Amino acid sequence: MHKALRSICQGSVVGDAEMLLFYAFRGPDTGDLQAGTIHGHSKHNNVNFGGEELGKKYGEPWSEFAEEVIPRPDVEPALTVSVNADGAVTLPILDIETVSLQILCRLLRQFFEQSWRVARPEAGIPWDRITSEPAKFYDINKFAFPVAVKESALLTTAEALMMFEFLASMTNAFAFSPRLPTKEPAAQPSPSPPKPTAGQEDTAITTSKAVVNATQPGPDGKGAATGSSDSPPQPDIERPDLTIPVPKTPVLPPDQVPEPVIKPTRRKRKR
Repeated sequence: MHKALRSICQGSVVGDAEMLLFYAFRGPDTGDLQAGTIHGHSKHNNVNFGGEELGKKYGEPWSEFAEEVIPRPDVEPALTVSVNADGAVTLPILDIETVSLQILCRLLRQFFEQSWRVARPEAGIPWDRITSEPAKFYDINKFAFPVAVKESALLTTAEALMMFEFLASMTNAFAFSPRLPTKEPAAQPSPSPPKPTAGQEDTAITTSKAVVNATQPGPDGKGAATGSSDSPPQPDIERPDLTIPVPKTPVLPPDQVPEPVIKPTRRKRKR
């Protein structure tokens, strides 16, 4: 602004000139009044109008005038959520009828994002899944929200008001469910073989007895049936299994089969 005044006062548009600008405005963050003066001189002058008395004679009346005529903007208070030592997230106390929808949505977004960071800091908040599958992320019986939990930008004015009132009136602090550690599936034991029925057990025992009795040695040392009339009956020996190895005759290739030995026969002479 000072450069603009000096350019006008020293330019060729109006010739040499002297200008004095009084300005006043309110800060957008606080609404406080900011007022002052800017001097514009020609190339032939460096002296400010009013000297040291400018502020007292002209500045103060100007500030009083601007304070009355410039309206104070509606400055929104700096509202934010808080987290206590236990990790519980709380909303600020406010009159929801005096704040805008933008503030309510911003506070709701901060509330849920901070609650998510407390429970699961390793990932971002999945709004779509929370809306479609809420039971996987919080206790739906303990926290029965009047509207669906979703991104605050998608809330209507009525939904934002109901959600804020519900959270502010809860006695138990809301919290997302923490992520549970992934458990490896337990090793399944191998199934045990089926137990034989009563009929199958009798058949197995009878078969074992028959095999044992059929192979009892006889009086001559050779195998004989124990049930014959020539030999006394042998006591039954109950064995679960009895395997008699049978030697196998090796089969030789044709080129290794020995030739038969033929002995010459002698004929007797007749006398």
